[in-house]
Amino acid sequence: MRGQACLTRQGPPGRRPRCRSRPDNHRALTANGALAAQVPAECGFFLFARPRAPLDRFLAMDAEIFELDGHEGHVRINLLNRAGVDALIAAPP
Repeated sequence: MRGQACLTRQGPPGRRPRCRSRPDNHRALTANGALAAQVPAECGFFLFARPRAPLDRFLAMDAEIFELDGHEGHVRINLLNRAGVDALIAAPP
């Protein structure tokens, strides 16, 4: 699934609804214009993107740490952290 975090997960069915928040958080970030650019997301809990919010207002690991050349200003965003996603959406550019 390009552009979305995956929905599938191994484990008991009672824990699966929590996984649905990953694509919802990804959609919220993109729909609200919180991201200036992003690396295509295949699957996972994290997204590499360049937020519109000033990076000096957030603690983040940048693309250099993960050896992603050509993605200056991109940081790892935890799609399971709804409070972090909400902060990126609410932050002024």
